[in-house]
Amino acid sequence: MARTLPIANGRLHLSFDQLYRVRDIYHRHLGLNNQTGGVPWRLGVWVDGALSWVQDEGWRRELRYEAHDSPITEARLTNESLGIEMVANDAVAPDCEAFVRRIRLTNLSDEARDIRLFLNSRFRIEDNADSVTVFYAPDRRAIVHYKSDHWFSERGTTEGAGVIGVGQFTCGEACHFGTWGTWQDAADGWLEGNPVAQGDADATICFGTAREFGEKLAAGETATINYWLAAGSTYEDVRSLDEQIAREGVGSIIERAREAARAFLSPARRDFSALPDNSAANLYHRSLLTLSALADENGAIVAAADSAEQYGYVWPRDAAFVANALDRAGLPEIPRRFFRFIARAARERPWLWQKYNADGTLGASWHPWVVGGAPALPVQEDETGLVLWALAEHCRLYDEADLLGEVYESLVARGADWMVEYRDGRTKLPLPSWDLWEERWGTHLWTCAAAVGGLRGAASLAERYGAAKKDAARWRAVADEIAGAIDRHFWSDELGRYVRSLVPVAEGEAEQDRTVDVSICGLFMLNCKPAADARVAATVAAIRSALTVKTAVGGLARYEGDKYQRGEEGSEGVPGNPWFVCALWLAQAVIAAAQSREKLEPAREVIAWACAQGDAAKILAEQIDPQTGLPLSVAPLTWSHAEVVRVITAYFERDSELSRQTKTSGLSDAKPAAATGRVAGKQIFKTARTARLL
Repeated sequence: MARTLPIANGRLHLSFDQLYRVRDIYHRHLGLNNQTGGVPWRLGVWVDGALSWVQDEGWRRELRYEAHDSPITEARLTNESLGIEMVANDAVAPDCEAFVRRIRLTNLSDEARDIRLFLNSRFRIEDNADSVTVFYAPDRRAIVHYKSDHWFSERGTTEGAGVIGVGQFTCGEACHFGTWGTWQDAADGWLEGNPVAQGDADATICFGTAREFGEKLAAGETATINYWLAAGSTYEDVRSLDEQIAREGVGSIIERAREAARAFLSPARRDFSALPDNSAANLYHRSLLTLSALADENGAIVAAADSAEQYGYVWPRDAAFVANALDRAGLPEIPRRFFRFIARAARERPWLWQKYNADGTLGASWHPWVVGGAPALPVQEDETGLVLWALAEHCRLYDEADLLGEVYESLVARGADWMVEYRDGRTKLPLPSWDLWEERWGTHLWTCAAAVGGLRGAASLAERYGAAKKDAARWRAVADEIAGAIDRHFWSDELGRYVRSLVPVAEGEAEQDRTVDVSICGLFMLNCKPAADARVAATVAAIRSALTVKTAVGGLARYEGDKYQRGEEGSEGVPGNPWFVCALWLAQAVIAAAQSREKLEPAREVIAWACAQGDAAKILAEQIDPQTGLPLSVAPLTWSHAEVVRVITAYFERDSELSRQTKTSGLSDAKPAAATGRVAGKQIFKTARTARLL
């Protein structure tokens, strides 16, 4: 199930599922050891003898953030049969390991009723249920879960009750999938108070809407319940933090989280009048906050935090695009931490592996060490090239002499030297490796473009480093050599476009894989060839023609005949599922090649399409169903949100350049930017509806 409403501070991360259940908790290292094991926590309301959990039928759910530039959730759930409305705000404190919730329960009926709130929590600490202990701490009226050096304490209060701590509680045994546990004890509105359990254990707590259970909430009245979860390494850690939260109050922590988000976004604020309505600004700010939520304090940037989909790793490629997006938005601190992280992770080899854990250790991989019966290096060379490309872009934008001094030898010099050596002496192209989509072995145009971008980036870094001008000349010469070889081996006169791969067929021989693939966009994105180049433009036109998804949903597929996550029906006009990165790359091609502001219009339409997708919280998945638009695979995906930021910043940069050129030449556009935005907004809505936006 896709996740939504991620909230985090770099050491503590939570996300919810589409039913508003806490689903993932990461403590210390994002993506490494889901402390819930992905098993959903339960939240329920008991009213005069009837209990309903939020995942049950009968609840109408609106899950969003209170604002698109805020990290505070706003979940509104209404159950008409119970006559209850629940409005909840969730936040992670910006400066301590605390998760807080403010839940307001409103009695919608015309009579007073006994209303109680039940919360069930089940930890699989270090992603393992064995030997977890949960107990009731009577001195604080708290529930404590622990194993090893992961401790969690739950506590709360009903506003106006004058008592801090859980009301009712019970601890007990659970099961792996959460199909039974102490939550069953809530059915009669009263918990039995078992004080301890160990093994595969959980706990359920209850808060009443008044001072004592049994006191009723009057018709139309609202009760507010504050809950908090403190995390730490010892019992003393969570006891101390628990008391701090009790003194400070949940409301104060929520406000501090708001202020921290405002400060984070402040350098990235910009005038959005050149784009239609507020949707682009909303998605842009939400994307930046989502990228921040998926960045670890130690520099790791994970692809996603959904452990069920096994995306909780640092792919150097994905993280490089995230770093570039944040850099271009004016937010260099997370990229700065990432480059230090990846330099540490790469210390044993000159190349970068497929993926890493958030603690810097090597991540799991499906790439084999033998291909076709012969030994093979299980790498994707683009991961190394893209990190060097992103680092060079970072240093172009920011003065980073200290950072460059730290990572030059271990990351830049060794990585660039390896890319120089890891080539076919005959073709001058990189040796075979795995492709962008991690499906095919061969020599791929995307990989070649990443090698060019990485080597040119390394050359610019060498020049900045000062003492490495020989390195710069050598790396730039090899990059130019690979760029020339791309034209010789990947261009097809017959097709009038570039092809995606060279596939080995015999010793020293390869044949072209002519499948249209959006990854060919790497040619212009990675400082390999200009987007306005006639050959690049012809290839982009072929991508648009072959990969546009011709349904009401629209979008762009990865490549012809892509079967990944595909359903059985509705294949006509669907070369593959729409991926956000694909449509947004095509928009970047339009932006990079545009010679007038009017030529930016197709890019505006793609941006509008992206803004129309996602859930109410504006969380984007990896891909969407071509018939329904519902999320497929993992959500949120950092890469999708990174490309939103990259395309919007690219649009503003190019629009500004073209505006200056227009003023310099004394010419004027047909419409001023703001007017174009209003007119185009109506036009974009129509094209998005009819899937003609690409």
